[in-house]
Amino acid sequence: VKKLAAKRGMSAASMVLAFDGAAWEPKGELAEAVGARVAKGIRDFRDIVQSVAESANRGDDASDVVRLAIDRSGFRDWLLPDAGTSKGKKMSKDKLDENMKRWSNLDNLVDVARGVQAAVLDDDDFLREDVSGDADENGGSNTLADFLERIAVFADDSQDADEKDDQAVRLMTLHSAKGLEFDVVFLCGMNEGLLPHAISLNDDDGIRSKEMRVNEERNLAFVGITRAKSMLYLTHHKTSSASRFEGSDALPSRFLDDALRGLKEVGVGDDDTWFLYQ
Repeated sequence: VKKLAAKRGMSAASMVLAFDGAAWEPKGELAEAVGARVAKGIRDFRDIVQSVAESANRGDDASDVVRLAIDRSGFRDWLLPDAGTSKGKKMSKDKLDENMKRWSNLDNLVDVARGVQAAVLDDDDFLREDVSGDADENGGSNTLADFLERIAVFADDSQDADEKDDQAVRLMTLHSAKGLEFDVVFLCGMNEGLLPHAISLNDDDGIRSKEMRVNEERNLAFVGITRAKSMLYLTHHKTSSASRFEGSDALPSRFLDDALRGLKEVGVGDDDTWFLYQ
């Protein structure tokens, strides 16, 4: 699968999700290349991802989306097989106890997804500063995107003061950077296939058009660019790990043109390795 993906300049995960499901059916283009058993596993994986994505896109509560992902994965049956099965009979008591704790952790994750919403409802200050938008009449939504954004903010707020040293570099996702500002920002990976992500560049998926997905990626790039108050570094690589398999070059992100529009070039590095704009 990795070799097939590399030939197409994609990651394995992107290729699995990007191609039409028929390609993974028996006698399909990709199924014949990887074998029937692997293709079936890929089809099952696609079904799980698509069902979870549909739930998230409908705006279902985060706890329901998390629970759906856990249930569809079949992880419980793998951790806690029925005692009457051959796997269940072979499992030791210590291993069973360990797996029960692991399953309990997943139950706790669902509770956390539900509990974050309750915490937000009680936090007026947070609601006023919520970077995801205005609160609804019930005091705020709790979609998967809301949940991930909120726990990122909570995690950031819980850091010790010395971890927020002004002399340190802070790593974060574009989503978690919303609402924050820094004197200097490094935005890495400004390449086609990364930002915008490869999946957003595929044909319409029946849920959102290609144009809509690319615009969502453009908005993410805008979030990153506008975090900088003084200096902004935009970097891209000339060769990706996937394209290197074929010896071809990686393409700079289309969003670089948007970012540099109206700016004046005032400096150029050796071998055109960097450019300075004002």
